[in-house]
Amino acid sequence: MMGMIIYFVLVLSIPFIFQWVCKKWKVFNFLGVTICCFLTGMIIGNSFPHSLVNKPVVQEINNVIVPLGLILMLFSTDMKRWIKLSLKMLFSYLLGIIGVVALAIVLFFVLEKGEELPYVAGMLTGTYVGGTPNMAAVKIAFGIEENLYNQIFLCDAVASSVYLLFVMVFAQRLFNFVLKKYVPVNNSVEENKNEEPNLSKPFLKIPAGILLAILVFAVPVLLWIVFTGSMGNMSMVFVILSITILAVVLSFVPSIRNNPWNFRTGDYLFSVFFTFLGTLTYFNDLVNLNSTYLLFTFIILFGSMFIHFVLCKIFKIDTDTMIITSAAGIMSSPFIPAIANAIKNKDLMAPGIVVGIVGLAMGNVFGVFVVEFLLGFL
Repeated sequence: MMGMIIYFVLVLSIPFIFQWVCKKWKVFNFLGVTICCFLTGMIIGNSFPHSLVNKPVVQEINNVIVPLGLILMLFSTDMKRWIKLSLKMLFSYLLGIIGVVALAIVLFFVLEKGEELPYVAGMLTGTYVGGTPNMAAVKIAFGIEENLYNQIFLCDAVASSVYLLFVMVFAQRLFNFVLKKYVPVNNSVEENKNEEPNLSKPFLKIPAGILLAILVFAVPVLLWIVFTGSMGNMSMVFVILSITILAVVLSFVPSIRNNPWNFRTGDYLFSVFFTFLGTLTYFNDLVNLNSTYLLFTFIILFGSMFIHFVLCKIFKIDTDTMIITSAAGIMSSPFIPAIANAIKNKDLMAPGIVVGIVGLAMGNVFGVFVVEFLLGFL
């Protein structure tokens, strides 16, 4: 019993620690809170006796954490502000989505078809359209096995680390030879780039946000029970898409959208999720990564980036816009400030974060679409 208490205290504390550590030291900031939490979770999971970690209980907790975290983060979606972004920024992001979805579908037909490939393609599509939370959402939507999910998460962690190094160190120099260089312009979003969120009243705003997220989560569940009379065959695809739509609709309410604790609480819940996930991943899993899945991941990530690059050349989109919108989908919002700082372009930081947040909603839609579409060909 004491061992389980220590285990849960560690898992719940680690995200707080790395939120602070990643701001203080560049090496941790480069890795990001998600990867740091996952790796630390792995150390805990491989250090604790396996009998102390109740895997089914942890998996059930994760099945609740993911939807609640997603809802809280989507509450921060500023659709009006996103619509006001320059057409170039929006268009560049959509070009990136084209590359991800097209490659995920094409690779399914090129590689040897397997029953797991549609789920792999869908999880990676969700991840590279919106972010890592979308991989978890697609996993829950289709009840994907934990082992397969762990494999794809690890493949993504490896590929994304290479991508992040490339984007922060080499991409701008290389792409400037082909794409236009960024020219600063005044726009409606720029005035917000230095805004600091009002982090007052956390003891009121955090519980209020969590309670609202629970209510949003409950709506599709209750609707399913009312119309079917049972929870036994409940479609998690229906639940995930429903909470996505409801959360985005509620984001139009200023008091919900402007509560900065919603996004921070959602981000914390996902950090807890990835810490839990790390505790369920053993070092042997890294050694035994499926080479096909690893290849699949690298091709989708860097292949879609190349397609995005070519399309940006065709449509005359500049290097910095291409890099930020690519990162908004592939790496998600939390990485945008570090990447914007690395390419020395703070002007695109705010719109990049906004695009990344909206990508959380789009990632679910496209991830589910790819799975459903490819399942029809098995």
